[in-house]
Amino acid sequence: MHIHIGGHPEPSVNDIIQLANVNAITNSGYTTEFVVNENGEKYAIVIIDAGKAVNFYNAYKNSYAAPGVWYTDTKIGRKFYDIKNLLMLRDHQSELNAHMLAQAYILKEFKSGISLLQQQPDGTFHEVHQQVIKHRNSDPTFITTICP
Repeated sequence: MHIHIGGHPEPSVNDIIQLANVNAITNSGYTTEFVVNENGEKYAIVIIDAGKAVNFYNAYKNSYAAPGVWYTDTKIGRKFYDIKNLLMLRDHQSELNAHMLAQAYILKEFKSGISLLQQQPDGTFHEVHQQVIKHRNSDPTFITTICP
């Protein structure tokens, strides 16, 4: 577990990639990373499919820069920032929430084998799903669910 203070208080690309990397290199079964932001919100990044996580790591390990932001000139980076910006501008999400939701979307869309969970008021962690429904002649619709 570690704490994010300032800068990027939400789970970062670095958190996700490093978890996949440690699991790929050591095959240790280390599958969960906890992140606490400066607001006290808690997240868990969990490998749910080790094979997919290794493939995700190998495909995207060079697509981000420290301290954990996607490069904007990569396919995954463009998709992440498109989703994040739409969530902030059109859906009026805070930057923190838009970042978290865009990360959840990327993890699913790019078949990472990794899930993002958020701690609920009762102390349990639930998976965050960000679904995008594309429309022919308009911007996409976002559906966010926190799975029980």
